[in-house]
Amino acid sequence: MLLVVAALAGVAWFVLENTMDQRDALARIHELGGVAGFDDESYGAYVTNGEKPDPNDSLLANLNQDVIWIHLANTPTADADMQCLAGLSSLRILHLPNTKISDEGLNHLRRLKRLELLYLDRTRISDNRLQVIAELENLNMLHLIGTDVTDDGLVHLRSMENLQWLFLSGTAVTDSGLETLATFPKLEYVELTGTNVTDEGVMALTHSSPTIKVQRSTDPRIIKLFK
Repeated sequence: MLLVVAALAGVAWFVLENTMDQRDALARIHELGGVAGFDDESYGAYVTNGEKPDPNDSLLANLNQDVIWIHLANTPTADADMQCLAGLSSLRILHLPNTKISDEGLNHLRRLKRLELLYLDRTRISDNRLQVIAELENLNMLHLIGTDVTDDGLVHLRSMENLQWLFLSGTAVTDSGLETLATFPKLEYVELTGTNVTDEGVMALTHSSPTIKVQRSTDPRIIKLFK
């Protein structure tokens, strides 16, 4: 009987601690001007119509709700802020474009094992911590547009068994990086506008990996958007 009571007490403490972590994280997200939600419906409403969930509902979330998406794009979010997200183990979607996140901030993503979509466009990340992203085994979409990622960094990502969509426009990736992309087990789509790849390199990739669709505009007006 005592063992059952002790076990129940342990579970209760774990739930309470996780709830406190989540409420602290939500409070910080709102301070930064970000948005978070608990279901796919609220995410769809936000990304399509800009409809924000009621922040009061988020801050008063009950024990049965877990945050599954966070949108912090175009906010002053920095590496130190990432620490409060580390305990959100149910998080599936994380938007961080145009923030102050650097390689150091990526270290706090290690525990987010359910993450499926990660947006890091125009952040300060480079090749140095991409191995952390490679540990996110459920990730299927990764945005790295306008970052300092190079061919060397792609090597860290080729072990990702579920990665299907990769956005590399505005990076320094070359034909050498395309050879690495050909080894990605489930890659279906890659965006390469404004990179250093050549027509020959793209042709070689699509020949060796015909299931990979490449999007690469050569229109100077579009390329300028990624510079």
